[in-house]
Amino acid sequence: MALETRKEKMDHMFALMEEVRVLVGRLEPHDTGHLHTAIGVLNSRVEELRMQLTLNKYELAEDSESIQSMLNEERGDPLKEGTD
Repeated sequence: MALETRKEKMDHMFALMEEVRVLVGRLEPHDTGHLHTAIGVLNSRVEELRMQLTLNKYELAEDSESIQSMLNEERGDPLKEGTD
């Protein structure tokens, strides 16, 4: 299942973070190496999603800036219009 929307990715990331919290609460001094492994894997996935969300945020910002600059070019500079 591919996560498509930003909200879906964020919901998934928060669910993984909650699962890490639960697993950390189950740690014992001995015989819980499997939990340490699971926590590490889940934390890696959370970081992966966090990076994707961060990159997507900057890509969206860049896209909106380029769209805004194209709109401004099409409209022309209102201060220069009619001054030729």
